[in-house]
Amino acid sequence: MENPIHPAKTFLASLENVLKLPYLKGKNLEQIESLAEFVKIAIETLENIDAHVSLDYEVKTPEKNNAYFLWKSLDEGSIRDRETLDNLIKNAILLKNLHQKGINIPSIYKYSKEETARSMEIGEIYFKDHDLIDGIRRALVNHKVRKGHFRLQAGNFIVALSYLKKLHQYGVIDAEWLISKNLIKDNKETGKKEFFWKETDEAHARVLKEKSPKSLLQIDISYSQGNGRAYRQILDGEWFNAYTYQIIAEHLERNEFDFEIYTRVNYVAPRDIFAASGDFDVLARVNKTILLVECKSGNNLDAEEISRFAVKSAGLKQVFEATGVENYHFLFVYNPVVDLTPQIERQLADANIQPVRINELRKEFISMFSK
Repeated sequence: MENPIHPAKTFLASLENVLKLPYLKGKNLEQIESLAEFVKIAIETLENIDAHVSLDYEVKTPEKNNAYFLWKSLDEGSIRDRETLDNLIKNAILLKNLHQKGINIPSIYKYSKEETARSMEIGEIYFKDHDLIDGIRRALVNHKVRKGHFRLQAGNFIVALSYLKKLHQYGVIDAEWLISKNLIKDNKETGKKEFFWKETDEAHARVLKEKSPKSLLQIDISYSQGNGRAYRQILDGEWFNAYTYQIIAEHLERNEFDFEIYTRVNYVAPRDIFAASGDFDVLARVNKTILLVECKSGNNLDAEEISRFAVKSAGLKQVFEATGVENYHFLFVYNPVVDLTPQIERQLADANIQPVRINELRKEFISMFSK
């Protein structure tokens, strides 16, 4: 490898640049100051060694990129400040490369730790019974009077209850919900069976789950959208993006890839090549490969929407090829509730886009980028 003094000095210079950022504060600032001091001591030690024994070797090792470290140090939320964006672009290989090729980046949204944790918790419940959870979500968003109800078999009650408790924890729905069970009685006058709903409680619903799992329950919910951000993230499907980001970032970080990764990157492509603007739900660089990810959580995904993404990706392909970017990969991550896999695969095949169900993302990504 090359003399370790040189990359150590380069790293120190990067840390000192980070320390100049006006928005760096609190624990992040203290950690970086401590790290910078440690690197200074290490350089002094290496210089003392090098004075007696050369640290140069024939084998060269690549210098690691610190863009992900810089990204993690930024404040959460919408990043629109031009100085902050310029500094990020300057120090990130991927963003700098896109900028040099004429792709402008007006803003980026960074999910908070709370939003990411919330998305992972929702994902864990979601994949226990995604049809059920998606049904509850639709029951809420389809009722404009801020009340909703949904029906389910008693055997699914515990999964539904865990989801409702999370929605309440995040301030999406009110504290109480009404549980009713479906009963049947004989009408002696008509000789026919009559169906009706009778209020019950959580304890009895749990008993029904074990003893009569196919019996019907109805749950009525009230909600106020008090926590607007959580409401949008969970019920409007934005948790899907944050979940996808976390799965990918976790795998890359755990396996120590040379990578950088960003969320909701707003872009404007060069107008003379392809007049387009929009955002990347997840944008990453893994070694020398650019990864672009589109996330679609809606159950109303149709051929027209899939076609719009195919057109968008084809335009970006023109931009990349015209500006010399060759190594790129498109992923289309979608909801497993949508039973359109053959259609999606057929529509995206010619566009060189890989469709992936969200519940298969981890497995697919590990096979794509494994060590």
